[in-house]
Amino acid sequence: MIFVCRRYYSYLIQHSLKFRLDLMSLKYLMKTPIYIFLMIAFAAQAQAQNTIVTLKGDTLNGSFSLVKKGTNEFVDFTDSDRNKKRYRLFDIKQITTEDGETIEPIKVGNRYTFGKVVSKDYLSLYNYRSENSNVTFNQQVLINYDGSSLTVPGAIGFKKTVSKFLKKCPDVSQKVSDKDLDRDDLEQIITEYNGCIKALSEGSSTTESVKTPIPVQKLGLQTKETDFNTLLKYADSVKNKADVADMFKDVMQKLSNNQQVPNYLKELITNAVSSDTKLSALIKEILK
Repeated sequence: MIFVCRRYYSYLIQHSLKFRLDLMSLKYLMKTPIYIFLMIAFAAQAQAQNTIVTLKGDTLNGSFSLVKKGTNEFVDFTDSDRNKKRYRLFDIKQITTEDGETIEPIKVGNRYTFGKVVSKDYLSLYNYRSENSNVTFNQQVLINYDGSSLTVPGAIGFKKTVSKFLKKCPDVSQKVSDKDLDRDDLEQIITEYNGCIKALSEGSSTTESVKTPIPVQKLGLQTKETDFNTLLKYADSVKNKADVADMFKDVMQKLSNNQQVPNYLKELITNAVSSDTKLSALIKEILK
């Protein structure tokens, strides 16, 4: 019995020593630069993910790819369980990539496409895919706050087209026309134009807010919202009523919170109800 106890005691001592040595090795490893680097990389990878917000307000996390078929563009989405789903461009409100970049639907001329935000303000700059290209984000476009757009030209033609596009701010337009600012100064052109428009908008906002009190606006919106939903219910010529209702809900939520309605959303809902005269007139009145 004593012999057995001694052997058991010896076994415990040996494995206890081995455990202490392993623990010391682990503590040493945790202090090494390579361990710290791996832990930081692992944490960053665990936190970084692609986030898609749909027009209906759903938030999706997973991987995605942008797909073009003919003139149509889609998002192929895969969630963490490897479930796959394809979304139309018009279903997407915004995509935030794992690298922190923002992608959203934009209108370039008469065409809708996905644009990657370079800068966003009264005058925004996006990278996008030109119409006949298979390369994503191979071109740049300027989009003004009124929804007008201009594909950024090269050095030839830059002065004439850009100065005309920026005519709402004469000072910046003149600088471009005089070649004080050229193609290489695009970032500065955008900054100065946004500063100009901001100053103009702040100068007129006070007068507008006095003319139309906010409570009256919201009361009017509630009445128009009811009218729109009633007309939509009986509008046989309008297709995809559920999608139109979701878009309208998003529009009203933004207006009620005194937020700006994105130009692409204005275009979408206006086109969606264009076949019904009453709805078309009402949505134009709501968005004006």
